[in-house]
Amino acid sequence: MEPLVAVSAIGNIDAKGFEQLHQLIAVYDHEPADENERWEQRMAELDFHGVVASYSDNVLLAFICHFLQRLLKDLAVCKDIYQRPEPVARSVGIDYQYKLIDAMRRQDAAAVGQIMTEHMQHAEDAMLGLEATLEERFLSDRR
Repeated sequence: MEPLVAVSAIGNIDAKGFEQLHQLIAVYDHEPADENERWEQRMAELDFHGVVASYSDNVLLAFICHFLQRLLKDLAVCKDIYQRPEPVARSVGIDYQYKLIDAMRRQDAAAVGQIMTEHMQHAEDAMLGLEATLEERFLSDRR
């Protein structure tokens, strides 16, 4: 859904929206100082996608994306993953986000769709890796 919502936002996102995206990236473009900042960074990463969705011209698609974003913030397994002190390589995700912003500014729908598809695949792979690490630790702690 993320690629669709990003493409649907192209004609609507304005300078304020682009500024919001850059402000969110600034929240997580560095290593966190503590656990609280780590949590805030991970929530800001999700908020980036919420801002994109808020500019969608498809109300239902935007609603679904916001709903799923809220679920990710609230699900226990996600909270466990987000609160782990594991180092998170954000540079690749941030690079995708800057490319996305550029493609949205150029109103290049094909590039926006491709970039967001690759970004979501990268994010899924990273989350699955963190989840596997969490499960592995849980199993080894039980032994």
